[in-house]
Amino acid sequence: MTLLIDGTRKLRDIKPSRASVACGLLLAVTSFGACGDSSGPTDLRRAVTTLNAVEGIGLQAPAGTVLPAGPTVEVLDQNGKPISGEAVSFQVSGGGGTALVSRRTTNAQGQVRIPWLLGIVPGTTQRLTASVGGLSVVFEAHTIEALPGESYLGRNGYTEYLPGELPLVVSAPHGGDQRPAEIPDRTYGTMAQDRNTLDLALKIRNAVKARTGFYPYVILSRLHRTKLDPNREIVEAAQGDPESERAWWEFQTYIEEAERLVTEAYGEGFYIDLHGHGHPIDRLELGYMLSASDLANTDQNLSAQSYVNKSSVRALAQKPGIAFTSLIRGPSSLGSLFEGLGFPAVPSLNQPNPGSDPFFSGGYNTGRHGSRDGGTVSGVQIECNYPGVRDTDANRQAFAEALAEALEAFFPVFFDMELTATGQAASLDPGL
Repeated sequence: MTLLIDGTRKLRDIKPSRASVACGLLLAVTSFGACGDSSGPTDLRRAVTTLNAVEGIGLQAPAGTVLPAGPTVEVLDQNGKPISGEAVSFQVSGGGGTALVSRRTTNAQGQVRIPWLLGIVPGTTQRLTASVGGLSVVFEAHTIEALPGESYLGRNGYTEYLPGELPLVVSAPHGGDQRPAEIPDRTYGTMAQDRNTLDLALKIRNAVKARTGFYPYVILSRLHRTKLDPNREIVEAAQGDPESERAWWEFQTYIEEAERLVTEAYGEGFYIDLHGHGHPIDRLELGYMLSASDLANTDQNLSAQSYVNKSSVRALAQKPGIAFTSLIRGPSSLGSLFEGLGFPAVPSLNQPNPGSDPFFSGGYNTGRHGSRDGGTVSGVQIECNYPGVRDTDANRQAFAEALAEALEAFFPVFFDMELTATGQAASLDPGL
């Protein structure tokens, strides 16, 4: 029997003023098998006779992102009762993309859901097949182009993707405050929230837009760190919970899609992972995956290829004419630009290393999404002090404007480009 379902649903934005995302999806469900006889199986396992699609209907999503709901199926026995502990397999069957989890067992309600990463080409139909025994369900979803200025949410709004048009990507992993009951608390690792970093990231987005006329890409995690730590590998980050793992995948793949689009448009770009610290010295800590002991080296020693290779700005440092130490702590380095704008920072020309004081050198995201391990998007972790930067609305606004100004000076020196959108320069000419 083949059942064809057509429906529509809207994705709700974080702010009511933002336009909703129009949705449409065609779901084809193909079922095989028949109900068993009334006597049922003689062993302890009940016969799987029904596989239904229960979530993921009526949705589309930006290309290269995780479908924001579902795909979810339920497994029922011959009496229509859910079967728990039944392994369901998932496989992409058309259009590209990836089943980020290929096999998962049903929960107490007989349901199972996985994260489905859609292919990178907008305007295409994607297919995913879920199967158990002789039963199968085929989902069809449609990819759209992500539009700058819009907001796209992951499942239950746990993550948010704000597309841009500049070679600049900003993420904020630790500022969320949502504590949904469906996700158990993490039992180990750091749990502290980076206060006000989500608002700071949004102010940076708006400040860059006001200064350049174009948006950067911004990715936010809205889960509290007790539920998810997106700046850790998935085992520590989610600690085995499927919904936490899904939010982790959403966060990481939003960044990866943003960087893919940046690379496609510009050939290179810059990534900032935004954090907050509570260390005794009120200064910005810029993490390039270089430890305090690394930074304690002289400029000559720090210029060794071994330090370049371990840094998150490896690609940028290997460009012709760029000296690694100038990039890290020279007069035009990000730290020195911050200091010139009234925000003490390390490393910088005035503070070349943190000395014996506490210092965050960069974490999982900076290592993964910077250029240490390849690619042409270089990155830095910015740890912001609370007093003077994150504490008040006015201070957050001042820092956001300072960062936008610093980046506008940083890009021509090290990227040999203005911080503006490709193909848009002509539209900035008031004579046109």
